[in-house]
Amino acid sequence: MIDAENFEFDYDAEGDVLYISVSHDVAVRGVEDDLGIVWRFGSEGRLVGLTVLDAHDRWMAEDSALKRRILERVPITPEQAHAMLA
Repeated sequence: MIDAENFEFDYDAEGDVLYISVSHDVAVRGVEDDLGIVWRFGSEGRLVGLTVLDAHDRWMAEDSALKRRILERVPITPEQAHAMLA
């Protein structure tokens, strides 16, 4: 499980990009999934963060597959997730 103490996020409204970090480790590899989430991994293969392009509308949709997938791997509540782009 990811350490919630290291959780940080930043939303670039102008570029509509959401950045979520779950570790202070440096990302050495990124893998984009079928929803367009770029999962960033550290040298030991652990998740260190993720990046989402065109985030706002996909994140705020009532039945957001994007949000569900992220919440499966990042230890935040749905309310915290909603507030990131509100």
